[in-house]
Amino acid sequence: VGRTFFELIHPHDVAALDSALQRLQAEPGATVAFETRLRRADGAWRLIEGGARNLLADEAVAGIVVSGRDTTERRWAELSVRTLLGVTQEIGGTLEVPALLRRVQRRARQVLGASLAAALLRGEDDDGRASLHVQTEASLSDARHAALE
Repeated sequence: VGRTFFELIHPHDVAALDSALQRLQAEPGATVAFETRLRRADGAWRLIEGGARNLLADEAVAGIVVSGRDTTERRWAELSVRTLLGVTQEIGGTLEVPALLRRVQRRARQVLGASLAAALLRGEDDDGRASLHVQTEASLSDARHAALE
């Protein structure tokens, strides 16, 4: 209450969404598809995929109809599958543990991006030996939210 729709849109997504809606308003009957990040009431960002249709000329509707769905979890699942596939490809090429861990970390950075991969994987234990540490689910959840920002 008391806020515009665009205040809930991620700042990096506002221009593209505004442009799509302006094109939509200019053409009766037109439709547009969109993907954007939308801020929840708790401040977390969610990935939203949807579409809008200009029905301003339709007297029964006289408006723009927008529908969307939260695709955040699906997108994270897809990213996880791509990461696992990439990691299995990396594992197939070496048996030397330090080299294997470097390859896995490199592949995770390629797929996940540096910040999320860093939150997920660390490459050395406390003694400086090569190792792989997967963070807790809570840490990963925090890292996923940070990656959306």
